[in-house]
Amino acid sequence: MAYKSDNPLFRDLTDEEEESFRQYARTTDPEDMDSWSVYHPVCREEWVKRGKGPKPKMEENEVLKAAVPAGLFVLKEKEPDYLGDSVYAEIDDCGCLVLTTNNGHDDDPRNRIVLEPAVINALRQFVIKNAKVLGMGA
Repeated sequence: MAYKSDNPLFRDLTDEEEESFRQYARTTDPEDMDSWSVYHPVCREEWVKRGKGPKPKMEENEVLKAAVPAGLFVLKEKEPDYLGDSVYAEIDDCGCLVLTTNNGHDDDPRNRIVLEPAVINALRQFVIKNAKVLGMGA
C-alpha cells in the first residue's frame, strides 16, 4: 500500500501508517469541515467514501433562491426576460434584480436599476398594498 504524496504539505506513509490513517478515518468523523484541506489525503479519501466530505457548493440558482424573499425568485437566464414596455429583468451574479430598458433604437436612453433583495421585498409590499390602484384586483 504505502502512500506516496504528491503534495509537499503531506508526508509519505508506510504501509502500517497508511492502514492506521485509514482505520482512524473509518471510525472517526472529521471535526471541522472548514479545515478539510489540512487533513491528510488518506483520511479525506476514506471520509469521502463514507459520505463525510464537505458538501458541494450550492449552484448559483440555489444561492439566489436562498437570498431572495419567497415568491420573488426568478431563475437566472442567459438573456434578460422581457417584461413589457421596453423593460427587461435579470438576476445578476450578486443575487440582485436588474431592470433595464431598451426599445431597440440607436437613440434609446438605456437605463439600469439594480435592486437588492431587501428593496425587492419592499417593492413587493408596495405592489401588494397598491394592488387595487394598479388594477390587480382586491
